[in-house]
Amino acid sequence: MKFKRLITSIIVGPVLTFLLWLLLAPKSNCAADGTCTDYVFFGPFILGSILAIIVIYIILTLVSKNKRSE
Repeated sequence: MKFKRLITSIIVGPVLTFLLWLLLAPKSNCAADGTCTDYVFFGPFILGSILAIIVIYIILTLVSKNKRSE
């Protein structure tokens, strides 16, 4: 059962992080002189994914403990 929770959190965490990034990230970073730069994506994405994996795993663990206690 732990393996199933871990796999679920590893799959769902990065997907949710990516969707949240698409929703909240500014579409462009353009200066007043007209030059535009791309955002560094992989740093926040990796950190957000790791955090999301941990949070989802904890939530799934708590939910399974509550189901067992009922």
